[in-house]
Amino acid sequence: MHGWNGGGPMGWWSSAGYMAWMPVWWILGPVIVAAIVWAVVRWRRSRGAPGGDSPTASLKRRYASGEIDSQTYHRMLREIES
Repeated sequence: MHGWNGGGPMGWWSSAGYMAWMPVWWILGPVIVAAIVWAVVRWRRSRGAPGGDSPTASLKRRYASGEIDSQTYHRMLREIES
């Protein structure tokens, strides 16, 4: 008689429709927030720390100072770039 809108004039926005979706939002809300935080953290890490060296620059500095040898440098450089 009233179609898919829940049988009332307000449809999904009626208090019964709102209350039916409340548990979904209590679960989905934190999941969405966590996904956004995870994406931002991952994006910032891929850019390197602000004010710090990029991973490649740090590796070059370690190689230039003699902290690592040539084989280690090239192996780590391949890992960073992949």
